[in-house]
Amino acid sequence: MVPVILPDAPAEPELPIFLNTKTWVNMRQWQMPKDESFFRLMCGVLGKEPGDYPAKRFGVRDVAEE
Repeated sequence: MVPVILPDAPAEPELPIFLNTKTWVNMRQWQMPKDESFFRLMCGVLGKEPGDYPAKRFGVRDVAEE
């Protein structure tokens, strides 16, 4: 499970206790050039550590290959 704060959310919500140990993704500014939220979301979906990926982003081909 990857909790996601959607782009229309006005503020970061307080997460329930059982989600506090999970990595969550703030997608409110995902379209900004240097934002890493889509990269972090795709890492969570693909089960990969975010680590140091050179571009900190995934393209459609990267996701399709997985």
